[in-house]
Amino acid sequence: MKKLLGIVVLGLLWCNVGLAESKNLKLLNIKLLEIENQMDSCINSKDKNICEKFLLENPLLLEIYGNEEFAKLANSSKCQVGASTKCGAVMSRITAKSLQIIEFIPDLY
Repeated sequence: MKKLLGIVVLGLLWCNVGLAESKNLKLLNIKLLEIENQMDSCINSKDKNICEKFLLENPLLLEIYGNEEFAKLANSSKCQVGASTKCGAVMSRITAKSLQIIEFIPDLY
């Protein structure tokens, strides 16, 4: 009976950790989509002020890699560029859009 109770408790603890990671992954996906929308605003408008504000705020570094839990997930197989996940897809688009912004920023000055 004690073994069964121990197995149940360990199972519940393991599920709780998995649920926390799943919640953090959802929050990371939402944050990444917000960053992608900011990048879209810069790319579509090619407005110097919008692009400059985005670059100076640097939300990818501050909000994603500056958050320990998000950084762990962003560097995991669940979020790698090219991974077959929502997070991986957004990271791929953010990488591509970063290159687009880098390409036209000098023309704004």
